[in-house]
Amino acid sequence: MQPSKLAMGVINVLGGIAVLGSYALEIARHPGQGDALWGNIPEWVRPYYSSWMPVAAVGYLTFTYFWFFKADPERTRVASRYGLSLVNWIYLLILIPSALWMPLTFGYLAAPSRLGWIAVRLDLFAVALGALAMIAALARVEPAEPRKAHRAARRARSPSRSSARSSTRSSGPRSSPTSTAGERRGDGREKRCSQRGARRTPGRSIATFECRKPSFS
Repeated sequence: MQPSKLAMGVINVLGGIAVLGSYALEIARHPGQGDALWGNIPEWVRPYYSSWMPVAAVGYLTFTYFWFFKADPERTRVASRYGLSLVNWIYLLILIPSALWMPLTFGYLAAPSRLGWIAVRLDLFAVALGALAMIAALARVEPAEPRKAHRAARRARSPSRSSARSSTRSSGPRSSPTSTAGERRGDGREKRCSQRGARRTPGRSIATFECRKPSFS
């Protein structure tokens, strides 16, 4: 398995265990205090939060399925430059604060302090930032350009293009039908021309000539 995919699996398994384990442990240590986690949120608003929790869980599993099973670590890029390692950092930004939220909150409720208040809010802010970063990564994901080996293989599978180029090179410069080495005018005077160079473009070669009038002495 590719290292970034392996790291993603480890992060999600251990992080999921840490989040669910912290919830179970803190609820067992503080029986009957679950309502205190809502803080000052009115009771009539709480069902709206609760109803969206399953939606959030389904969304998490959906984009995890995409990153782990559908995204090719060799080609997938976020914002045209970052690989799946960036996604792993986003997972850490979501899972670590999520595992710390309930212990920090119960700790603040047991011993309120300014530092504990700031810690809980920074923890929630980190989770929100990670969620927004994940959405942005999904919006900017794109397959990368093929690597050099892939491009070389494509060129090798296109012999017609190579043969066309070789035939163009071997054909040499072609003179314009209106310019000849010894073009004669109607008055019988000869205009001597010498080839000055050739300018090649794909599929044809155009010769340029430098001409001088004959001198009469």
